[in-house]
Amino acid sequence: TGQAPMAASSITITPSRQKQMIFSTPYLEADLAVVVRKGQKWGTGGSLSNLTVGVLKGSTAATYVQNLPGNVVEVLYPTQTGAYSALLRGAVKTVVNDYAQSDWYVKNNAGDFALSALIQQPGQIAFAFTKNQVALRNAFNKGLAVLRHNGTLLRLKNTWIG
Repeated sequence: TGQAPMAASSITITPSRQKQMIFSTPYLEADLAVVVRKGQKWGTGGSLSNLTVGVLKGSTAATYVQNLPGNVVEVLYPTQTGAYSALLRGAVKTVVNDYAQSDWYVKNNAGDFALSALIQQPGQIAFAFTKNQVALRNAFNKGLAVLRHNGTLLRLKNTWIG
């Protein structure tokens, strides 16, 4: 809506989003993860068919799940925390979300959740800027280049994502 000059989250660059905003240099791959309750299995042979799957509304995970074959029931949540809460309550069998967020969430709630599968996806994650913030985006990209060059970006990824 233009209320903030930039957004910092796991925002995947997509063609429709590029019509609305500009992006920094990508800093992560846009892989997804399947999260389950600790000790639970998901699907048959790695398939999400016939499962109720929680996803964040408007996310690339939601788009991915919508396009799956089989009888997948997608339940949209306004927050990722809402999706994980639904998983704990048994309202959904799995949660599909960005890998980076999922990995962190599972590590910090290891008694409740397990990372069950990695779903490799095309695409990359970046910081998003309103279209009139070209100078800010360019300055931000210079900082990212320094962090990438001196190894800090890789160390942060390895520390927080794995």
